[in-house]
Amino acid sequence: MAPESITSSQKYGPLYKAQPSSISISDPRDIRQVLSSSQFHKHSYYNILKFTGTESLISTQDPAKTSIKRHMLRPYFNTTHVMKMEPLILDHGIEKLKQLWDTAIAQQKEVNYCETFNFCTFSIISRLVFGQTIDAGNKPTLHWISQAYNYLSIRTILSFLPRPVFRLVTWPWEHHYERINQTSSKRS
Repeated sequence: MAPESITSSQKYGPLYKAQPSSISISDPRDIRQVLSSSQFHKHSYYNILKFTGTESLISTQDPAKTSIKRHMLRPYFNTTHVMKMEPLILDHGIEKLKQLWDTAIAQQKEVNYCETFNFCTFSIISRLVFGQTIDAGNKPTLHWISQAYNYLSIRTILSFLPRPVFRLVTWPWEHHYERINQTSSKRS
C-alpha cells in the first residue's frame, strides 16, 4: 500500500481525491492540519483502534465527538503541564529501562526488549492516570502486561476475520486485556 501511495502522490500531487468519499494526503503539514480539524470524518479503518466499548480520541470518527474529546484533553497537553510530566516520564521510561537492562546484564540474563518497553509504557500510563506504580520485579504482572499487549497487537492485525473466528483465535490473550479494563474502570 505504501509504494502505491507514493506513486499516486507523485502522479497526482500531495493532496488528491483517492475515492468518492476519501482524499489522500502525503505532505506532513497538510496531514497535521486535517487531523487537527474537527471538520473531517475519519475512515472506517479507525474502527480497528476501538479496543473497548469506549471510543478514544484516535478511534472517534464523528467530527463533533472528536472536537469535544480534543477540548477535554487540551489542558493536559499545554507546555506547562507537559513539563510537569517530563520528570515522571523520564523516571518511569528511560531511567527504568536502563535500570532493568543493567540489572539483567549484570545478572547475565537475557534482555527482553519488547517486555521491558511494554512494562515502561504501562508504568508511565499507570503513574500518570492512576497515580500508582507497578513493580518491575513482579513476574506475573510483567507477563500480564506482555499478554495484554500481545492481544492488542493480534486484535489489530486480525480484525478482518469474522467475529466467531476472531474470538477463537484471540481468546488465550483476551482475559489479560480484560483485567486491564477492569483495573482501569475501578480506578477511574
